[in-house]
Amino acid sequence: MKTARFLLAVTLLLSSLPANALSQTATTARITGTVTDSQGSAVPGATVKLTAKATGAEKSATTNEAGRYAFPSLDPGDYDLSVSVAGFRKQGVSSIAAQISKSINVDVVLEAGGSQEQVTVSAGTEAQLQKDDSSVGMVIDRDRIARLPNADRQATSLLTLQPGITTGGEVTGARADQNAFILDGIDVSDNVIGLPFRTTIPVTAESLDELRVTVANPNATFGRAAGAQATFVTKRGTDAFHGSLYEYHQDAALNANTWDNNRLGFARPPLVDNRYGGSIGGPIVKDKLFFFFNYEGRQLPGTQKATRVVPTDSFKAGILKFRDAAGGVVTVNPKSLDPRGIGANPGILRALALMPTANDNSVGDGLNTSGFTFNFPANLKSDFGVMRIDYQLNEKWSIAAKGAAQRLVQDAANQTNLIDLKGGNSFPERPRNLTFAATGNLRTNLVNEFRYGYIWDSQVFNAISPTTIAGFNVAVDIAGANTSTPLLDQPIDVDTQRARRQSSFSGTNQFVDNATWTKGNHTMQFGADFRRISTFHFRDDKVVGSVSTPVAEIGADGHVSITASQRPTLCGSPGQSGCLQPNDVARYNQLYAGLLGIVDRVSYLAIRDASLQPTPIGTGLINDTLLHHWEFYYTDSWKVKPSLTLSYGLLYQWHTPPTDKQGRQSVAIYKDTGKIVEVNDYLRQKKAAAEQGDIFNPDLAYLPIKDSGRDGVFEINRKDFSPRISIAWQPSFKEGWFGKAFGDRKTVVRGGYALTYDRANTVATVIVPMLGVGFAQTLSILGPTNKAGQPFRAGIDGDIPVPVNSAVKSPIVPDKPFGELLSFLDNPKLLDPRNHGIDFTIQRELPWKMLIEVGYVARLGRELYQSYNLNSNPFFFKDKKSGQTFAQAFDAVATALRPGGSGRIAAQPWFENQLGAGSTGALADAFTGDFIAGNLNNIWNFGIDFFTPTPYNNQQAADFFYRANGGRSNYHAMIVSLHKRNSNGLTFDLNYTLSKSLDQVGAVQNSAGELASSFFPNLEYGPSFFDRRHIFNANGVYDLPFGKGRMFDLKKGWLNSLVGGWYTSGILHAESGQPLQVTQNFSGQTYGGSFVFGYGTGAIPTGHVSTGLNHNSTGTGLNLFSDVKQALNSFRPVLLSQDSRSGRGVLRGLSHWQLDLSLGKQTKIGERMSFALSFDLFNIFNHPNFLDPAPNLEDPTNFGQITTQLTPNPNGFPLAQTFYRPRAIQIGARIQF
Repeated sequence: MKTARFLLAVTLLLSSLPANALSQTATTARITGTVTDSQGSAVPGATVKLTAKATGAEKSATTNEAGRYAFPSLDPGDYDLSVSVAGFRKQGVSSIAAQISKSINVDVVLEAGGSQEQVTVSAGTEAQLQKDDSSVGMVIDRDRIARLPNADRQATSLLTLQPGITTGGEVTGARADQNAFILDGIDVSDNVIGLPFRTTIPVTAESLDELRVTVANPNATFGRAAGAQATFVTKRGTDAFHGSLYEYHQDAALNANTWDNNRLGFARPPLVDNRYGGSIGGPIVKDKLFFFFNYEGRQLPGTQKATRVVPTDSFKAGILKFRDAAGGVVTVNPKSLDPRGIGANPGILRALALMPTANDNSVGDGLNTSGFTFNFPANLKSDFGVMRIDYQLNEKWSIAAKGAAQRLVQDAANQTNLIDLKGGNSFPERPRNLTFAATGNLRTNLVNEFRYGYIWDSQVFNAISPTTIAGFNVAVDIAGANTSTPLLDQPIDVDTQRARRQSSFSGTNQFVDNATWTKGNHTMQFGADFRRISTFHFRDDKVVGSVSTPVAEIGADGHVSITASQRPTLCGSPGQSGCLQPNDVARYNQLYAGLLGIVDRVSYLAIRDASLQPTPIGTGLINDTLLHHWEFYYTDSWKVKPSLTLSYGLLYQWHTPPTDKQGRQSVAIYKDTGKIVEVNDYLRQKKAAAEQGDIFNPDLAYLPIKDSGRDGVFEINRKDFSPRISIAWQPSFKEGWFGKAFGDRKTVVRGGYALTYDRANTVATVIVPMLGVGFAQTLSILGPTNKAGQPFRAGIDGDIPVPVNSAVKSPIVPDKPFGELLSFLDNPKLLDPRNHGIDFTIQRELPWKMLIEVGYVARLGRELYQSYNLNSNPFFFKDKKSGQTFAQAFDAVATALRPGGSGRIAAQPWFENQLGAGSTGALADAFTGDFIAGNLNNIWNFGIDFFTPTPYNNQQAADFFYRANGGRSNYHAMIVSLHKRNSNGLTFDLNYTLSKSLDQVGAVQNSAGELASSFFPNLEYGPSFFDRRHIFNANGVYDLPFGKGRMFDLKKGWLNSLVGGWYTSGILHAESGQPLQVTQNFSGQTYGGSFVFGYGTGAIPTGHVSTGLNHNSTGTGLNLFSDVKQALNSFRPVLLSQDSRSGRGVLRGLSHWQLDLSLGKQTKIGERMSFALSFDLFNIFNHPNFLDPAPNLEDPTNFGQITTQLTPNPNGFPLAQTFYRPRAIQIGARIQF
């Protein structure tokens, strides 16, 4: 009852507020203008009538004292306008194209004469000049949506046909999860993950009228996201019945095989992709009531290619192999070095025997591991329907309602079952959408629009829970992906990222009220937007490290020490034979311990209920949350004079933190004081202490939110004001050089500034807080031992031990060491990231209905989301006695152990003074591979902190993840666009962007990657991972000039039918390479940022290295480097004591391009019906675009090797790559009337 009263109050409040012009910007269009006489004087009191050509509906307005009129809240489409007043001839303007989210200015000059006389002109290119604000973006009309080659027939696939957008979804420097999608005035963005091209409800090409994308500086009517603002409008019925039946078909027999399949000798995998449906629309009551309906189904019995790393035959037999410094192969039987004399574990060998024989040498080391590539079955079935009703109550009021729903099930092989060669995933979705709108003229100069929308988004990610095999009592991960040195996959994937199960159900009620008020030379818009967002989230994982089913990590991953006596002698000189190279130590340790079956740790995610009582093993974690979001906005378009428009506005927004209905969230506090932990304050104190040689390491505790006295896990941001300002000047030069360059009102010079805020997605506001300590705790047994105190061996020493879940009390204090593996929290002072947008553009009307735009676009991101770790290692820690820092001591030992070093370990003052005499040698022996690779967290967290009575890092958890602010980015670009409106059957857009983007990692919210060092965010400041210096895209449609009424009219019916109705269309994408780096290690621990969530840190270049597509005779035959050995030797590991910046982005990856063409013909069948046939040819030249390799100093065998072609994956989640593919043909057939 309370909810009902609340929603009613919100509705009444919003209805009483004259709101902003989402009436123009969200889903509708606006036509404005000034009526003057031939002397330029305003003509007040003139009657302006606007007629929709599709429905015949009329609207009227009266010019005010400034001669201004406005028609806001228009459905996109073509309109005719007429102006009449006593003493002047009636003036008409025909075929005005009102476009979604765009204001069209149509000025009318009246001539003296009788009102019975009428002069009509057609709207020209001048009407398309953007004269109201400085927003950058384009409209894609219904014709191009329908006829451009589009493999998945979704309008979102066309969003990249704009300046400043990458094919990864990043828009003018904004992160890819910040795009907003508005359908019929309601937000249908993916608020869970923020996938760049996903809408919660499909936006099919058959159901849309048109779309517009704003890529920079939206006006104040847009909020809650800082990336692209994409607005769609559903088709509506007209005064005549129209409909269609259609099918689009793709088949393996029509397509080219992939480069990967050809290389491996695989035939083209099966593919039969059928997309079919129909639509109908028309009048229910002529001129009053209209309907539109569309159904679309899809059936795709397909495949998904996946590659896994499998053991070689020799490794399956329990034998290790490595190359010595002379290039020879050293064979090691682990039994000869096993201190217990057992050797390979029988249970481990049984597990390895379940895996298939390798068939792909592009991955693995080629001696112990290799690749297995297979096309796994992956099917998809979808049914989608949408219905829209429009009712024109009278000339002043109209209402519209729409309902849409989808049922989709797709299978995938993100998780693989190598025993049965099946995928392990299924992703059912059941989204629904309901929209209602009412628009009315309250007065001649005041229009109000109310909208209500309901969105239900369901995302379910099913997988096979970790399965016990080979006689073990729990699932095992042998040298697998859950470790910091992942070398081998499993018979059935058990690592967290592949074996986890999740589901999110989100229901959003959105209320929007908008008004447009024209007064004098001002067109004002103001209003409010309220959203009530409920989210139910289930998961059985904590991102990495564990799921709710126990898994034993088999190997040496920090909790097991493999001493020098268990390894072959290290190579000490070039050309030495029969030895182990230093760079192979970490790999050897992992594989050796894996074969012996040594248990590094056993973990699972233990779940407790709202009362902190334990639940059974396998139970998932649940949060059921509620969030409220408010926006208020005002904007004014002020016609300072006919040639100058000033637009300014302000948006204010806030949102509450999501709160779980049962209070299953927690916050971190200092155990001794009870004060809440704020990440910046904690890290500041820890850094200051370390620089002085002191330790800051207080014990923490976790307090359930219901016991904390707080309303939420983070505070409400009440300072999110978003000012917007822009100016547009339309100069008039009639002669001279300026007249030629700018013309008479044929140019618009625009500039503006907008402050926008990033949208906080569910992954940041709901999922991160629910993964705090208490209700979800990763329980682990680290480095278990048998009764004799020896490292525990699976099966040999009995059943693998499993930790026990027990009840806890508030506040929860994790045990030491590592009573919790991972702690996830939002910073209590979490802010909404800011984006400062600046642009300056010039639009110029050209002959032949063309328009060119040249401009500068900038985005300065501040306080962006970053992920920090309270346990980031203080590598700058100073030893008071000697003055030596840890970084200096570490570099000395690592340099001696690495190739080219002396191999002699000198005692380092830092180690000797901090940890005791002889500690330098002890650490070097126990962590040889980690010193060489630069695995700082392994050494510090599991070595140094265990050797000292006062640890430097908090041992209550291995990683204290905090989502906070502090990130920054800088984007600058030049854009050039050439647009041509339809004339002589030709329409096209060309867009070029020259840009540079810099940031500190710049990850989306769904990424758990932490900073390389939480103390020094700028270590990673460099080219954004998505930075592409050059981006070009083009699209166009051309109706060939043959047939009746065309240039080449053959005058004969049957000949015109044969040669007429043909069209061609195309899309070209081309972009230069992304930044690339040579990664120092697999773990991402170079600067000690994270034991778990480290990004691969770039090694330091020592010489110039060029990149490209190079052919060679090894591996796959393609490599990024022309001289692999020279490239490998041109990078060195980071030296902590001297490298204040990593080698991030010092190389460039491969460029990509693809041309898609379509050829079609429409043949009339009588007066009302036609048949159309189309052939879409994707990547018509079959140009292979390759995935960039990931060169790593720890993987010299595959260094720079190019292993796979970019291919579409319609079943893949979370992002189906659709832009680059082998050549494919899609055949379309449709009947329409």
